[in-house]
Amino acid sequence: QFEEVSARLSVDGTEATLQLLADMLQRDKKFHELFDVRRMQCRQRLGLSVGSDADLDELDEPLRVQLENGYLDGCREVGQLLLRGANVFKGYIGAENANEGVFQDGWLCTGDLAHFDDQGIYSIDGRIKNVVISGGENIYPEEITEVINRHSRVVESCCFGVEHPEWGEILVAAVVVSPGFSETEINNWIEGQLSHYKIPRRWIEVEALPRGPSGKTLVPELKKNYLERNR
Repeated sequence: QFEEVSARLSVDGTEATLQLLADMLQRDKKFHELFDVRRMQCRQRLGLSVGSDADLDELDEPLRVQLENGYLDGCREVGQLLLRGANVFKGYIGAENANEGVFQDGWLCTGDLAHFDDQGIYSIDGRIKNVVISGGENIYPEEITEVINRHSRVVESCCFGVEHPEWGEILVAAVVVSPGFSETEINNWIEGQLSHYKIPRRWIEVEALPRGPSGKTLVPELKKNYLERNR
């Protein structure tokens, strides 16, 4: 409990919290007054795998991209995103072994894949653990999902990899569709958007994407769904 008049700062730790606050602002005049009239700040203070933009200006170099060969400065090359700053958590309490794998010389190894352009603007390409290696090519499922979601017949989607005897892995797209969806049509459409090796080899239609409490898509459940359909 607190007196609303004294509230000046809200700090959240999950992606879903921001949507919750947005919903409250729309339906509750009290919350609207806190954030709009009284200028209450809302900040994210996250650990792994997301860092907020809070306090990034305090450091000359708050972000880095580390490539597989160890170099840290490859413009437009994809590598692991490293973070440091006051907005990054200090480590896991009583779990030194875990900290050793997460921190590197004061940098937080996010597990996110990213690149930056010649203007120093960073873009997230995906997660290391989600990379699909098909026929020797690296495919970032998040990139493909973003493209598929632009199609007019797709409500939402999620891409993931499954093992394949010939290719090592193949990319599968789970889609929630609207009436009139055609796999042939979207395959023809997506060929103009992506390189051939990035096009999903398999499609499955689902009524809804399974989500956890934080709002993230439960990819293991989608993989299970696909495997059950293709025994």
